Amino acid sequence: MEQQLNQNHMQTLVNLEKINRKYPFLQYNKKEKAFIGYIYIDEDDKYKLRIEIEKFPDSFPRVFEIEERIPRKVDRHINNDNTLCFTTKPNEEILLKTLITSIEDFIEKILIPYLVNNSYYEINGEYMFGEYNHHPQISIYETYKDLLGINNHYHIANILKEVASGKKYRPNDICYCGSNKKIKKCGNHENAYRKLKKINSKRLLSDSINILELTKTVPNILYSQ
Repeated sequence: MEQQLNQNHMQTLVNLEKINRKYPFLQYNKKEKAFIGYIYIDEDDKYKLRIEIEKFPDSFPRVFEIEERIPRKVDRHINNDNTLCFTTKPNEEILLKTLITSIEDFIEKILIPYLVNNSYYEINGEYMFGEYNHHPQISIYETYKDLLGINNHYHIANILKEVASGKKYRPNDICYCGSNKKIKKCGNHENAYRKLKKINSKRLLSDSINILELTKTVPNILYSQ
């Protein structure tokens, strides 16, 4: 595992010069395996950050906003360990296997939009982009609801369990949503299934169980979705 982390780390360093050109106020600390400094999202709008990259690309870099410009509150998308909260873990897994293949990708497509969204909130009192519920389990349910295009929590939990157990949907198979259409002709559901397959089976199974547990703890929220 340690050897793999070192290999991932060296791959990241290949882009170091390019990152320094694009973000000259962000300096890399080789010993700490972290970028530290400022990212400007506008001429007069900057954030001082610490971006720890050791676990990338197995997971997103851990990012800290150093000057506490962003309040340390869950509804401001800050985790309990004071790292920035970018999305849910299922979405993170999908993004790391589709869209985010380098630290530069992460900065451009994940981190900067997050910062832009925060600056917008400071001015308008609401976020520019949509957000998930701040309850950790409910946000997981909402993730799969959006991904699969269905809003029945029992149905979603069952699909996660089936896919985690190896069930496959081929183009001519009947869609998982219950429409009785072939999945290839059922909206965007074939693409949704491909994305779902990129999530680790253990996570799918765990999330399936957690979604069912929600029916006992916060049933009203689920039924109002």
